Amino acid sequence: ALAAMPRAGLVRVTEQRNFAGKTVEVARTVKAGSKAHAAAEKRKAATGVDAVLGALEKKQKVTVTEKSRADWETHKEKADLTEELEKHKRSGGAYLAQQDFLKRTELRQWEKGKSTAAQAAPAATAPRAR
Repeated sequence: ALAAMPRAGLVRVTEQRNFAGKTVEVARTVKAGSKAHAAAEKRKAATGVDAVLGALEKKQKVTVTEKSRADWETHKEKADLTEELEKHKRSGGAYLAQQDFLKRTELRQWEKGKSTAAQAAPAATAPRAR
């Protein structure tokens, strides 16, 4: 099956493949007009004898890596993570720099609170004159 993608020029192609003895659907995003897209169109348009031969044809096997990649792509779409991941990808190391900054700021606030408490504590615990 084919589905149009939000990005221009990309098409989602779904194929039936064999993985661990089971038939699974593997969805891939390919460029419109590519060889993979043309092959999917041909399979989709098969009728009559071609359709019967296609059904009898042994399914291609999927490697663990391909299956993991397909599962990750599906998860990104369901959880709507694509934009967030692209944002972090473009920012480079900015995310880590931001986390370092936040840690340093928190440490400074803690030290300031500690020194303020230490200054107030001796006055409260000073021995009284009798």
